[in-house]
Amino acid sequence: WQLLKEGRDSREIRLEAVCTIPPLLKPLGNSGCFFFSIQPMPLPAFENPKDRTQDVRLPYPMACSDTLVYVLPPGFAKADLPDSISVIDRFGEFAATYALHAGRITIIRRFRLFSGSYSTEEYPAFYAFLNKVKTIDRRNIQIQ
Repeated sequence: WQLLKEGRDSREIRLEAVCTIPPLLKPLGNSGCFFFSIQPMPLPAFENPKDRTQDVRLPYPMACSDTLVYVLPPGFAKADLPDSISVIDRFGEFAATYALHAGRITIIRRFRLFSGSYSTEEYPAFYAFLNKVKTIDRRNIQIQ
């Protein structure tokens, strides 16, 4: 792994890591196809709306972006990729793109939670936005 900083005054730090993950391919019946789950993005955790008693105050935005590259095993050349998606809401944004090129699946994801104050009345919608992002991010990819 390697930490990269663009410049002395930059607010961004980039982590590049190469790793081998133990087998994560799961067979899909007897079809000769396999699937795997995409590594989830580390999103902030908030309590269930029924448990929330105070307003949410985010003094600054939260952001996360990553690029995942999965190298297909030998003998696999096709992948059933999800459609690229973009969700824009008053609470934040999420976008994900999926591409297959030269035996590699590349997934680029960007998440941003806007700064702001959200009342307990607005909180269910705020929580629903985060759940929608988590649901979209929990996709499986089928390969053959």
